[in-house]
Amino acid sequence: MITLHDLIRIELFRQYGSLRQFSSRTGIPLSTVNCLIMHGINYCSFNTVVTVCNALSIQPIDLYQDEGKLLDRLELLDTKGLRAVNAIFKMIKDETFNI
Repeated sequence: MITLHDLIRIELFRQYGSLRQFSSRTGIPLSTVNCLIMHGINYCSFNTVVTVCNALSIQPIDLYQDEGKLLDRLELLDTKGLRAVNAIFKMIKDETFNI
């Protein structure tokens, strides 16, 4: 079974050919790209996830639909995290957040 992690890796190599090329074109440090490939997006900052999604032409929410646990993850956030997610959802609703 192909995992989300595998799909990101496949798409990255399909579109960019190498980690170094992806790093160079996106401005993401090579060490961060290596971490992304080794450990997946769960260990990346939100900004990095958005940059990766933009570079690979995917929506960030699509990364979590396969797992079906987005709501479960929201329950784990502290107050600051919930405020951040609410602000992002509001910007998306108001069409002021462009990915």
